[in-house]
Amino acid sequence: MKKRNIIMAVLVAMSAMAAQAQENTLASPDGRLRVTLGVEGGKAYYSVQYDGKQMLQKSALGFRANTGDYATGLKLDKYEPKGVSEQNYTLHNGKRRNNVFKANHAVLKLKNANDKPMEIQFAVADNDVAFRYHVPQTGDTQCMVVQAEATAFNIPQQATAFITPQSDPMVGWMRTKPSYEEGWSLDAPLTNRSHYKRGYTFPALFRVGADGWVLLSESGTDGNYVGCRLSDY
Repeated sequence: MKKRNIIMAVLVAMSAMAAQAQENTLASPDGRLRVTLGVEGGKAYYSVQYDGKQMLQKSALGFRANTGDYATGLKLDKYEPKGVSEQNYTLHNGKRRNNVFKANHAVLKLKNANDKPMEIQFAVADNDVAFRYHVPQTGDTQCMVVQAEATAFNIPQQATAFITPQSDPMVGWMRTKPSYEEGWSLDAPLTNRSHYKRGYTFPALFRVGADGWVLLSESGTDGNYVGCRLSDY
């Protein structure tokens, strides 16, 4: 009996070590902003810290599409760090015309339950975290329909929100809503539900107590994907 217990303890320890091996950390060039990436229970996740303070708690990654489930049953295929790079770009409008984006990059390569590949590409700058999904083409399928998002932003519970609700569509003047002109909530508790029960509009700002601020938004949108919103249901 004692020998069996010892064997079971060793197996548990080995399982714990394997789970830890699936977690990686990506830091900003100045080292103050850190993103933890991993897979647990078949689900990909990330969390964000700044100067050791939790800005985003463990949050889900992934989505479901007509070509497969990329939110559950996931396996880590490879964590691929890309290193720090700089990108120079020019804006036609704004306070600064010439800009430099310096960030540390990495790719989380996954496979779903049907062994279909999916990548989550991360960029971590000194004050910013960005990520996007990429699904390599398999066979003759060159497009997919995203049916549900699993992507989450798990804000710490002590935070308060500066957000505006997403309105009902095709209402208001000339049926132009949502037009991003709803009233804003200031320092609102996270437990408050959106007025129209359709979530909240980007950008969304959160005060994480005395630890700092988190601004959530989307970028790089084009005709290949819809404009997004935050859901609170």
